[in-house]
Amino acid sequence: MPSVSYGKYTLEIPVRVKLFIDGEEVSSSKGKTFTRENPAHFDQTIAVIEEASTDDLNKAVDLAREVFDKDKYGWVTNYRQRLRIIYKTAEILREEAERIAVTVALENGMPIRQAKAHVLAAAEVFEFYAGLADKVYGDSIVLSNGNVSLIFKEPVGVVAAVSPWNFPMTQAARKIAPALAAGCTVVWKPASYTPMSAMEIYRALARAGLPKGVVNVIYGPGATVGNELVRHPKIDYISFTGETTTGKSSGLAYSWHVPDKDGIYTASLLIAAASEYGSLSGLFDEIIREYGVSYFRRVDLPVVNGKEVVDRNKDLIIERLRGVGRVVGDVRIDGVKALFDDGSWVLIRGSGTEPLVRIYAEAHSAGRLNEIISAAVSIIQSLK
Repeated sequence: MPSVSYGKYTLEIPVRVKLFIDGEEVSSSKGKTFTRENPAHFDQTIAVIEEASTDDLNKAVDLAREVFDKDKYGWVTNYRQRLRIIYKTAEILREEAERIAVTVALENGMPIRQAKAHVLAAAEVFEFYAGLADKVYGDSIVLSNGNVSLIFKEPVGVVAAVSPWNFPMTQAARKIAPALAAGCTVVWKPASYTPMSAMEIYRALARAGLPKGVVNVIYGPGATVGNELVRHPKIDYISFTGETTTGKSSGLAYSWHVPDKDGIYTASLLIAAASEYGSLSGLFDEIIREYGVSYFRRVDLPVVNGKEVVDRNKDLIIERLRGVGRVVGDVRIDGVKALFDDGSWVLIRGSGTEPLVRIYAEAHSAGRLNEIISAAVSIIQSLK
């Protein structure tokens, strides 16, 4: 069996990733699976994942519902139990950070050093919310007529958690840890691109002593499994992080207004007195520091005399963007093509249908950029 090694850790691939239902790692009831490819080598399969059927999803929700409604294991009422388990989960993630980082880097594309920091950050999230479990207080208010109004804070119920691929462990921790601290139960659908990171979290929870059925994990496409989960009638609360189009196509669009954020996402300003080389070099290093892992919709850089700035720094821009390499998803850079046909913009095209990077020096050329998986950069000319 092939393997991937880093330092003292070796991971045999492809990893078999199963559903986590009722405290057990189980196969899909329909026997359906999908694969995950190495983002650095698209021809290498690194994981085979069980895809949840409707029956699997219903079972996961029913179990979470039963644990909450019947307060099985004292999960809802015994806050000391919740505190211990969440804190223990943090300890396990911290102790295993170096090993888990290899998995995160392999499936997500993060540099190994950042992957380790990412795992440790997830541990900190669990640790933080462990301290909340015994501090969910109510309140009492004396009314004008002398009566006393008591306010009780209660867990909302069964939480559907849908997490993204770009920061798979911290984003998941921010959904799962507070829900568990409050006494909720969780049905979690991680991103299909990062199933092994999710597996590390549910295994840590199980090792920490999490009772069966409190957290159930299902895998599958957002368009099917994700939609069924957020529309499920037994779900009380939804915690969703993902693409706007995914949110709009799911049940979220039927319950709340989902805005289409088409404005400036990460704004930077290059003033005339600044060093062009130093400023652009730093900007591009920041944009590609995670090789497409960070989800940058667009970075708008208003520039005085933008066309001239781009023309003077062609070589720098191309050099920096060559370092992006292949990224998570269906888009990758097969080659760098600089197009200065009208002197106003550069286009770096990947193998997908959408450009991976666009750099504009004319404000009227910027238009609207669709959300794509990777860094999207625009340098926009502003008036003096």
